[in-house]
Amino acid sequence: MRKNQNINQNTRTVCKKGYTKWKKYRMYGTAFFMALAMTATPIVGDINASCGIQVVHAAEVVIPNGSYAFLTHDDGTKTMNVLFASTEEDKALIGIDNFDYEKNEIWIVTNQGNGYVTIAPSHCPQLVLNALLANKTPGDLVTLHRWTEGDAASLWKPIKNADGSYTFQNKATGLVLDCRNGSYEIGNHILNWTKNGYLQAQGFDLQKIGDVANVESTISKERQAALAKAKQMVEVTWTAPCDFPTWLSSKGVSNTVVATDGTKSSYFIKGKTYQGIPYSMVNHSYDDVKWVNLLQKGITKSKMSGTYYSKYSKKTTALGIDCSYFVYTAFKSANTGYNISYQTTSAMLNSKYYTKKNLSDIKPGDIALKKGHVRLYVGRDGEYYGFYEANAGDSKCTYNVYSASSLQKDGYQIYKFNGFSD
Repeated sequence: MRKNQNINQNTRTVCKKGYTKWKKYRMYGTAFFMALAMTATPIVGDINASCGIQVVHAAEVVIPNGSYAFLTHDDGTKTMNVLFASTEEDKALIGIDNFDYEKNEIWIVTNQGNGYVTIAPSHCPQLVLNALLANKTPGDLVTLHRWTEGDAASLWKPIKNADGSYTFQNKATGLVLDCRNGSYEIGNHILNWTKNGYLQAQGFDLQKIGDVANVESTISKERQAALAKAKQMVEVTWTAPCDFPTWLSSKGVSNTVVATDGTKSSYFIKGKTYQGIPYSMVNHSYDDVKWVNLLQKGITKSKMSGTYYSKYSKKTTALGIDCSYFVYTAFKSANTGYNISYQTTSAMLNSKYYTKKNLSDIKPGDIALKKGHVRLYVGRDGEYYGFYEANAGDSKCTYNVYSASSLQKDGYQIYKFNGFSD
């Protein structure tokens, strides 16, 4: 017992001496760091007024809003891919695939504040990458989920690595996007994993995909004016004051329309917001100004319901714009001084107003034309061609992208409007 007491007594003596020295060094250390804080110039930070300590925060990494390919870091030929391109529902899986500019391989990055972004596939932007159920267990799969404001499981913080690649950390889980086993095998899944600096698995090189909203500066002011008018007809936003029918297809089927919140329906829904003038061939002369004026005057279901295909008893959209009037309105709004009259697509194919050219020479403001439909070319979107159009299948004016092979397969030919000087 005495031996233990002596050990305890010695321990207390040593601890007391150590404590005395610690107090002395703490005093010196505190003075040193206070002097350092007074002389140092902080990079980013704020002053804690209660104690005068400089708090330095890490600078946020800001990725400009836009469309990107998330290329795997050690193999730039592979990218993140929605495994099933047609999937537009929650819980779609994300995998690895060869990068060939498909819609399900291009991701829309949108800053949501406080250093976080959402990451949405271009073919269904209402869905975003999501840490399913905010599961904090490493190995859980990343999926798509419908975006709701402030959903922490759908918010990702970009972290820029020393080699220029990016790692993306989830706000809800603290885990990061990770290629399973660091493998780039096609079909391999993307999952959530603990951040560990293994960039073969957790690093992505972002390749910016052409922003088709920016018109090439090399084109004439007349082309820019035509595209600006078309953009207004595509992007005009409005709220339906009543239910009314979508455009009826040639087979008697009501086409689907998508609201800005992602709601799909076979009719325009009262209270839902839409972007783009409705498609109509009954009365097709409504540009964005006339359409907004019509809404302000008030519309009813009966006013917006008409008959186009007499062999069907169903009603179709009575007021709006069709593809040929859409292009005609854009060109007329360019104020080129060139006298142009409205023509159907059939008449446009053999018109004095247009000159045929090769797809390889296409410029923003040219048209892709065939009997039955016409599109206005905006610019390249990666390897795709971006077009504004009044599209019957979408039941409204919209922006779509098409490959060169699909344009040729569908019989489109490229034409220049002769009112343009370039």
